[in-house]
Amino acid sequence: MVVEIPTSCWSSADAAGSYNATDDQSWRHPRVVSCDFGGYHATHFLYLLLDDGGLRFVDAVMEPPDIPHVDLISSALESQDLLGLVESVTRRAASYAKRWEEFQTLPARYEAVWQPTSSGLTIVASVGGADALTGTPLPEVNISVSLDVPHAWPWPAEGELRPASIRVLAADDIPYHRREAVASLSAELATDATLAGGDNQGGLAKILLGLEKKLAAYAFRCANDCAVGNGACDTSQFPPVCRCFPGHGNLDCSHVSCPNDCSGRGACDSQQICERDVETGEIDCVGGTGKCACEYPFFGADCSLQPCAKRYLVKEGVDVSRGEASFAEEYEANGWQVTEVRLSPTNGDAPPPGSIPGDAFSLAAAAKGVAYVVFGSSDDATAARAADPFYADATPSRGVATRAREFAEELRALEQRERHLLSLFGEAQVECTGHGACDYGAGLCYCANRYFGAACEFTYCPQDCAGHGACDFVTGQCLCETNYMPDAFEGCMLRPLYLASTTCEDAAMDKRVDAFGVRVLPLYLSCMLGVALGSSATGEHCPEANAITGDKGECYTIFPLSAAIDAESAESAESSADATGSADSNATTTTTTP
Repeated sequence: MVVEIPTSCWSSADAAGSYNATDDQSWRHPRVVSCDFGGYHATHFLYLLLDDGGLRFVDAVMEPPDIPHVDLISSALESQDLLGLVESVTRRAASYAKRWEEFQTLPARYEAVWQPTSSGLTIVASVGGADALTGTPLPEVNISVSLDVPHAWPWPAEGELRPASIRVLAADDIPYHRREAVASLSAELATDATLAGGDNQGGLAKILLGLEKKLAAYAFRCANDCAVGNGACDTSQFPPVCRCFPGHGNLDCSHVSCPNDCSGRGACDSQQICERDVETGEIDCVGGTGKCACEYPFFGADCSLQPCAKRYLVKEGVDVSRGEASFAEEYEANGWQVTEVRLSPTNGDAPPPGSIPGDAFSLAAAAKGVAYVVFGSSDDATAARAADPFYADATPSRGVATRAREFAEELRALEQRERHLLSLFGEAQVECTGHGACDYGAGLCYCANRYFGAACEFTYCPQDCAGHGACDFVTGQCLCETNYMPDAFEGCMLRPLYLASTTCEDAAMDKRVDAFGVRVLPLYLSCMLGVALGSSATGEHCPEANAITGDKGECYTIFPLSAAIDAESAESAESSADATGSADSNATTTTTTP
């Protein structure tokens, strides 16, 4: 069986008297293809294959197959509604004839792409110019839009009274809120189709013109609407940009700004994160505090501060039975110089709540040893502190944005704990070793006079030891040369020789010897025994004797000769008494200095 299905067209004669004579296109029907359009087939043939009894058709073929029809035939085969099939094919042929006319007559700027047997249509829409509400100038941009033109368009769908509406499938060039934009645009087009009634909104070109105006509202919509009040949307460029108000940041101004952006030294807790409990439905939100979690070693509201170097550390929970030497060796194994170790068998904590003071439970709770270690330099102490769990693990929130609200409290707890442990040793928590002031902005010590080093841990010696010794910068004491002794003001001063005269002292200080190792300037025995030249020395000479305590101090009872003289020379020197009457002395040994 063959069924011929014609497609009617509309001519200017059909519209006689019902169109605007000044508009040569106004005669065209909004839903019926124009007779002067040659891009459609005026007749389609439906070939039906019937069963042997002639009561049921078992297949159908349409010629020419230029419109989608498989779905219509499949539905009819199931329902065996032959008249319904003919009616459906007639409606679709008429719809596609008109849509092809609308597609082909679209302005070239739309760059329309479509397939004759498909409901899809892709255009390039031009948006911009001026904001429809505010009149603000907008840059001109092109946006690719994919549309679904229903099979029934421009007629109502089967069983419907209202015209079928075009749907927006995609608008990938819209920068933000794309899904919402696609759904909203489709809804607006459906509303427009309903309100337009039978005139089909004036044709596809006018529908697309209205779509372009609607697109502008979404194409120039900022991300998250700048968090509704946290910023202003700048539409002078595309994509539009949020200009965040003070205190807010991020692409959509939804993040809370941290002070000074944490100075680039920490993580900012800028975004609130919410989780919904699937069982209770409760929503728990954390974050968005605008606080910084600073990286080591920085601190402060904006992470702009840093502590000054220290020379010590405290370590709790240790086994004090190991002894001080064991702790010193532990750190010195890492190349760190240790100058002092002190141990405490208890951490000094109060007994736990509910315990009885003195019982086994309270004693065990407090029996946690503490070590106090002082290093030779602040560099060694800084390295040791960074590796020690007491300092390294005490602030787990460091650098973790979601835990920034805990950072300040953790840092205060660490400082308080260190002060408590230091008090066990009678020490205070001081910056710059107590010898200077800390500039927390730079993390540098400004040392008082006589002190230097990163933590002011070193001490200059007085007068640089006056050129007669080496300075121990750790203690600030001079290691003086022979015949010199440390002095708080001079550094190294000449040690009193308690000789009989300045002539004797000059001779004692002159250590020149000749080629034979004999003094160039001889030192007389009388100088050592405290008697005048030519006088006899019959007893010991104790120049440092204390009359009050009776302490003699150091006494001279020996003869001075050059150390280079051998025993034989010494014996000869003893036998050749000088003019002092040395034969009366009780000296038994020779030396040249007290």
